[in-house]
Amino acid sequence: MSLKRTSVKLLSWLYPYEDQQKELVSPELAISEVSLLLPEISGGGQRSLVSLLEKQQYVVRYRSQGASYLQITSHGREALEAQFPVFRFLHEPWNGTWSLIAFLEAPKNDPQFRYLRSRLIQERAAQFKPGLYLYPGKLNAELSVLLKRMYVGALVVWQSDEWQFGDERHIVSEIFGFSDLLSALSGASKEIDELLSKISDEKRLTEKGKEIKSSIFKVLNRLVEVMEQDLGIATFYFPQVESMKKILYRLHWAYKEVER
Repeated sequence: MSLKRTSVKLLSWLYPYEDQQKELVSPELAISEVSLLLPEISGGGQRSLVSLLEKQQYVVRYRSQGASYLQITSHGREALEAQFPVFRFLHEPWNGTWSLIAFLEAPKNDPQFRYLRSRLIQERAAQFKPGLYLYPGKLNAELSVLLKRMYVGALVVWQSDEWQFGDERHIVSEIFGFSDLLSALSGASKEIDELLSKISDEKRLTEKGKEIKSSIFKVLNRLVEVMEQDLGIATFYFPQVESMKKILYRLHWAYKEVER
C-alpha cells in the first residue's frame, strides 16, 4: 500500500542521514513540532496520522526531559525505500552498474508483456528502446522473483558497468528525465543557503525560530514532490548539483542550528 503524502513527509524527515563524520544519525521530531511539518492538516489529523504510523510500527514514540518525540523504525525505513528508489542509494551510492532487461518472446500469461512493462515502469526502470529497459543497480528481490516465476525463456537480464561507446550522460539524462529533478535539487540547495544566512541573526527570537523551521519543512515538502523522479543516480552524472542525500543532511543541520 502506497504511503500518503503526509506520511511520506514525516517519514522522510525521520529517515537516518549521515553526518560530516559519515556516522549514521537517526533524527527525532518533537510531537509539538509536527504541526510545523504538516500545517496542511488539522491538529486532529496530525494526531491521527501519528497514531496510524505507530500502529503500523513505522514510528516509535518516546519521552525525554518531559517532551514526546518520534523516531522512525526499520519498518518505516523499508516502507519508504519500497516507494522511493532514491533511498536505495542514500547510504550506498550507486557505482554506475546497470541491469538491462531485454524482451524476447511474450509468454502466454502476459501477451505483449503488458503487465511486465507496467511493473518495470512502476519500479522506475526506463525504456531504452522497444523491448529493452535500463534499471540502475541490481533488480530488487521482488522483481527478480516475478521474472523467474512468470518469464523464464521470455527475456534475458544482464548487468554492465561499462559504457563503451555513446554519450552516456546525455542518453541516461534523456530517458530518465533528469532536467526537472536537477532544477529542483539545485533550487532546494539555494533555499538552504538563504535559510542558513538568516539563522545566526534570527534564531534567538522564538517566533523567528519557528518561521525558519517552517521554511525548512517547506523545502522538505518540495523535495517530497520530486522524490518519485529521483533514483539517486542523477548527481552521479551531474556532481556539481547537491544530491538528495546532501540536501537532507543540510536541512537537518539547519534545523539543529535553529535549536542551539
